[in-house]
Amino acid sequence: MRDRCAKARVAVETVRIALDRIGVTAYRRRGFGTEPEDLKEYEPGDEHRSIDWRATARRPPGPLGPELMVRERRKEVALEVAVVLDASASMGYGEKWPRALSLTGVIIEAVKAADRATVSVYSGGGLAYMRHVSRHMGHASPLVGDICAKVRPRGAVSLPKVAEMELGRQRRRRLYVVITDFAHEVEEVRRALTLLMSRGYPLAIMVLDKGELSVPWTAPTSLVDPESGRSLTVAGREWPDIGKALRLHVEAIVETLRTLGLPHAVAGPGEAAYMSVLRILSMLSSSRIYAYR
Repeated sequence: MRDRCAKARVAVETVRIALDRIGVTAYRRRGFGTEPEDLKEYEPGDEHRSIDWRATARRPPGPLGPELMVRERRKEVALEVAVVLDASASMGYGEKWPRALSLTGVIIEAVKAADRATVSVYSGGGLAYMRHVSRHMGHASPLVGDICAKVRPRGAVSLPKVAEMELGRQRRRRLYVVITDFAHEVEEVRRALTLLMSRGYPLAIMVLDKGELSVPWTAPTSLVDPESGRSLTVAGREWPDIGKALRLHVEAIVETLRTLGLPHAVAGPGEAAYMSVLRILSMLSSSRIYAYR
């Protein structure tokens, strides 16, 4: 587990350096602030102090005399972002947990400069970890290390119950970044995200390990469910059917996310790490803009 924590922290530090190079800015929205955004004609109700007298003087007079011009200004809008991390037992399989921790750090690095963020981790015992994040926190790497040291994937997590707990703490509209895996029923995923959509805007990141789609073509083997503890003995001739069922299950969940119209990503094998990060950050940016509407 210590090696996995170190791997996750290194990944977050790599992304942080990249973000520092390209710069991370708050979402821009028109309103009264400090930096100029655009000019428009004066309308009743506009702030008198926002009149741009120089722009008014340069504008040709209208039929009724000078036409006042108003300078619209940019203001930084803080959005509440809730990062919801699934720490059920299935997330401990393969490389899923360090990958999920790395993604958590990436999201925090991307939003902490402009948004108010909360990280909540749920395991089989319910809420296992929660921390509020601000721009004064510093780098996200220590936060990832803290989660890894205090939380280990265990038990079963009901995504609809997690959604209800999150909504119970909500005071204003939020962007929810849900990091989970495919070890949930399709209906469970749909219900949880539909609940979050009722009072917020969720973004789903599905973590996948390569071992979950490649099954061994061997003699009879026992499969153990890490969440329920139940086991199943599978004959060698049954492996092709199981592999097909696993792939269909993944496709069904992805199709559910598409049907709901939610931004989503599969963080799994077969994709360069930087491409995965860029795609997720792009989705996060578009989701933040949509969340203001």
